[in-house]
Amino acid sequence: MVALLCMADRTHSQLIDLMPEKCGSTLQNKDFEETLDRVADYKGPNFEAGGNMLQGTYVPKAEIWEHDYDPIYVLLRAINRRDFQASIDRFAEFARQTDKLKDAKVPWAPFRIPGPVHQGFSDPRKLLHCRTMHSVLFTILYKAVNDPTVSEMIMSLCVYLLEMSIRYPVSETLSGKELLLVESGYVNNEVYDLDFKDWFNSNFIFTNLQHTISKLILPSDGCDSDRMEVDNYTDLNAVEMASMDSPTYELAVGEETDNSEEQRALPEIVAPLSLTAPDTSQALVPVLSGSQMIVAQSDLASSPTSSSEMMAITDSLSFLQSSASEQMALSLPESSSNSMTPTYGKSSMVVHRKPNQLKLGDVLRAIQSGSCSSSESDASELKALPPSSAHSDYVVVNESILSLLLKLHSKLSSKPNSYVPINERVGSNQDSGSELKIGNGPHFISLLLDKICQMSIRNARFVQEIRNVLWSSQPSTSSSHVDAEKDALDKEERRRRARERQEKLMAEFASRQKAFMETSDDTIINEDETIDSESTASSSMDDSVYSYSKKYNCVICGQTTPSSESKPVGLVCLLQASSVLGHSMRNVENFVLPCSEEERSNLRCVEKRAAFVDRRIDELGRNFSDISRLMAVNIGYEGGIHIWTCGHHLHLDCHKSYIQSLKTQQSLHTHRQQSLAVDKGEYSCPLCRQLANTVLPIMSDVGEIAAVVKSQPSNHVTLASDLLNLINSDPPTPQKTSNLMKAMGSIMEDMANATYPKYKFCSSSQCAESLFLFISSVARTNLELEIVQRGGVLGLESGDLISRPCFMPLLHVLGMHSKMLNVRPHSQLWPQITGLNADNELHSVSLCEKEVPLLLRDVTALLLQLVLTLPMHIDRAYYSCIARMLYNVVYTQAVAALTCRMSEDQRLSFKAQAATSTSLTSLVSVVGEVIDTLEHCALYVQDEDMDAHTRAKKWTLSEVDSELRRMCLPFLRIAALLRQHIYDEDVRTFDDRSQEFDRLVRFVGIGDNEDESSTSASCLTWITSEPTTVLRGWCYDFIVFVNVAQIAARNLLDQHVTWHQPRLLRLPHNYDRIFQHYHQRPCLCCKRIPKDPSICLLCGRLVCFKEKCCWKQRSVGEAITHSVVCGAGTAMFLAVNSSIIIVVRGKRACLWGSVYLDGYGEEDRDLKRGKPLFLSEERYRLLERQWLTHSFDHTNKRWIWHKDSL
Repeated sequence: MVALLCMADRTHSQLIDLMPEKCGSTLQNKDFEETLDRVADYKGPNFEAGGNMLQGTYVPKAEIWEHDYDPIYVLLRAINRRDFQASIDRFAEFARQTDKLKDAKVPWAPFRIPGPVHQGFSDPRKLLHCRTMHSVLFTILYKAVNDPTVSEMIMSLCVYLLEMSIRYPVSETLSGKELLLVESGYVNNEVYDLDFKDWFNSNFIFTNLQHTISKLILPSDGCDSDRMEVDNYTDLNAVEMASMDSPTYELAVGEETDNSEEQRALPEIVAPLSLTAPDTSQALVPVLSGSQMIVAQSDLASSPTSSSEMMAITDSLSFLQSSASEQMALSLPESSSNSMTPTYGKSSMVVHRKPNQLKLGDVLRAIQSGSCSSSESDASELKALPPSSAHSDYVVVNESILSLLLKLHSKLSSKPNSYVPINERVGSNQDSGSELKIGNGPHFISLLLDKICQMSIRNARFVQEIRNVLWSSQPSTSSSHVDAEKDALDKEERRRRARERQEKLMAEFASRQKAFMETSDDTIINEDETIDSESTASSSMDDSVYSYSKKYNCVICGQTTPSSESKPVGLVCLLQASSVLGHSMRNVENFVLPCSEEERSNLRCVEKRAAFVDRRIDELGRNFSDISRLMAVNIGYEGGIHIWTCGHHLHLDCHKSYIQSLKTQQSLHTHRQQSLAVDKGEYSCPLCRQLANTVLPIMSDVGEIAAVVKSQPSNHVTLASDLLNLINSDPPTPQKTSNLMKAMGSIMEDMANATYPKYKFCSSSQCAESLFLFISSVARTNLELEIVQRGGVLGLESGDLISRPCFMPLLHVLGMHSKMLNVRPHSQLWPQITGLNADNELHSVSLCEKEVPLLLRDVTALLLQLVLTLPMHIDRAYYSCIARMLYNVVYTQAVAALTCRMSEDQRLSFKAQAATSTSLTSLVSVVGEVIDTLEHCALYVQDEDMDAHTRAKKWTLSEVDSELRRMCLPFLRIAALLRQHIYDEDVRTFDDRSQEFDRLVRFVGIGDNEDESSTSASCLTWITSEPTTVLRGWCYDFIVFVNVAQIAARNLLDQHVTWHQPRLLRLPHNYDRIFQHYHQRPCLCCKRIPKDPSICLLCGRLVCFKEKCCWKQRSVGEAITHSVVCGAGTAMFLAVNSSIIIVVRGKRACLWGSVYLDGYGEEDRDLKRGKPLFLSEERYRLLERQWLTHSFDHTNKRWIWHKDSL
């Protein structure tokens, strides 16, 4: 189980499937769960950064990585080599995340020491106590020190084998010959290449660790090439390294010949033991022909040898050593004295030509045979041995296993004398925790050397001698170990200074860039004259604004240019139909997926916004003229146009060429399944590869914030009069032949084609007002969708911050087309709203009986219509004036609707209180005036006709004010968000939802009161001396309609409804309820039980999948038809028989995943495992979030073309 978890995080079912079965075991499940809890931690279902869903998995615990992870066992269990490598990578990641690895180097694999072997088996570790194995390990270490191509995996395995050899006890005793050689301190300095069994005198590891191999005898030119494996190259770098320090042992061996009987031929090696690549030499050093120079590189030196600590040096052994020294001295020239004393100096490590000499084995055999005298005759007998001509080349090595370990430690640490014995370390911890197998190469070599020193005092002294010899001129590293913390602090200080220098350079670069932009500005708009106090408070900081053409970087050609009439620049955008706003509800308590008839009946009572708006538009169409109705509402709650951008720009000419190249590619690969509908304008952003289907052109003045129309010092009356003049004035006529205007016409066609025909217009006549309704509704849809994506509240700190860089270019395009339509419905409406030039004729019945009364109009639609028809960059004072005047209308509409919910006694009470008030600036006065005007018609119903709850409600002033604030909030949110986009300002954030009204009225410029809280009536602004006349005029127009259609008037007046956030159906926690209720439920269309029933998560309707029984005309599947009707082409279906969510987006569909998981966080697709499934709230919220933000196209990549037959 540990091996499986170390390869990858596993789900519960994967572990069960991959675990081997135990025959005859009935407690496997119990043992499985117990073991799993002990070795792994559960990681619940999660999501990746890109939105991909992850199932619940088990991850190894930290102690598993530290103590139980064994790469050898993982390698045996892994099916593929990549699984083993994945475990190594995961271990390295764990070491870095837990700060177990002090540096950034790659850690070594933590090979574990195996436990004892059962007595019934033979321990394979006996091979570790073999001189041949030690010779192979010596070869690997030598190559690791001198050859940079040796991998760290080979080094780690070599160190691991050495560690096991010293930990595994020796089970055999030394033979008499081995004991004599060990006790005599004899060193076989000369070894034959590849003759590994004769490199060391014994199989005893602690003696062989100290054994120094001085010279490696190489074959001569006459040697059989089949018996050797050599590399045919000369290492010139080794020649250059010939002057480095290295101790040389000058052996006191005479010029004697080898004993022919003891001459050993090179062994025939079929599988070399040097663990090198097949194309490399198996020899210790590369060899060339005899006439060429053979070089071995060595940058460090070895140390003198010593005998085993397990054998005491006796007098007899001393005698043998002295006798041997005498015999060796006889065969040496005069210059070779102090034969056994190591000398340290310069060594070229170049292979020497040497005369015939006697092997040390012959000398030692002569001593053992009794010829230990120093007579001349014995010496002559030794010199008379036949000469050897088989080997005449040798390489100076002067290394032992311990010296190689020390050198390798220094090489991997990148500093000399890096190893510090454990007794010299400051604050060293010799507990078992210090042997934690997490670290790089120096860490594991240090553990090995520490273990060697602890188990052998002589080896510890030998290590110290080597360090003294190799780095006698180097300062001790113990002081550097003491100052490690200081070095770390210095390193951190250097990093801090580097960051400061980088920040300074970046700041200097930014300042130079800013200075360049300022010097390249074309013109500067100077500050105008001082305006009134309101205008000063709103725009004094921005009266002097640099006017420049903003430049954009094209992601296709890479040029940075401004957008112009001849060469326009556009935004990469995606247009799609949306019905998210239409799924807002009045009441969400009963909006659950029905799993019983009672829940189904409750679901039918849920009223959605789309149905509410449709009924309202139909009611207005039955009672008023078509043109007036079109200007009184907005559409787009079903099938509205949502626009999204990735934020990248491109030239429209480049886009045209890009689309043409995509068409050419598709024509050349017609046999492939195409992922883009290029013929319908689809393409991928050339930079981020996000789906797009249009380019939103940018006007040259989009980046300018300065007002084109600035207000002069004036009061509210003058501002309202100036606005009336702007409304009646003719807009500038654009050049219809320019490339920019052609692009704007093209984007409007794309918007019309993005939705379905039934959602484009609410009138059969294609008049200018119908087109204007479509244009204003596009702006309304995108503003309200942004509020929905922010959580329904504007300015809340915990809300999501949605950046929409495409809204201002969109508003410019919509405004340009609105001005081209030349629709002026507000020439008479604006005086009616403000009270300017009010007379009796304006409120006559003959003029207003077919016009929608002001109290029944959608004031938010009026705001957008005014903004689109006026110049785009008007002064903030003008925008605040518009918002103030429209707020009066919204407030009056809310008061009129609220009085209909009061009993007769409460209305009389408010009317009596208003009699004492003389102005319309208080709550009581406005409510009383509205009641006094409307009570003369049949608007109010009798108390006995009211429901019990409404009749029993007792309204207080605070409750009335709170309700009016709530009813005015939707208008304030749109007005504030529109101002934020136009003037590039941000709403001040707040913590509590109760502060939203106060912050918004001050941001929009409606409230003059700077206090933190204000009443809803204190924000009213009347610019006439007789505000009562204006208010009564609005009510009289409404009374005319009330007298004609009382019920319709009462229904249409109730338009300020609190709509809850759009949401998907709430699902039951247990999936079994859904399965039991729906898997045998008949379809409502064909009355048959579908084979693959699916449920719409927007409305709860059961549809047939993969069947033709419910196909409509033109062979369109029921699910596709329902996605258009219910979600404007976007719908989510829950497949009952598989628990999978299927998402339909336009002409595409994909398998989204499952929102029901088992107890271990896993999906059970197609219900094959039969596990109980439970709702994953996190996944369902993700699905709902992707639906609200229209991000299915960006988060899901595996789409298919459903071809209307899903």
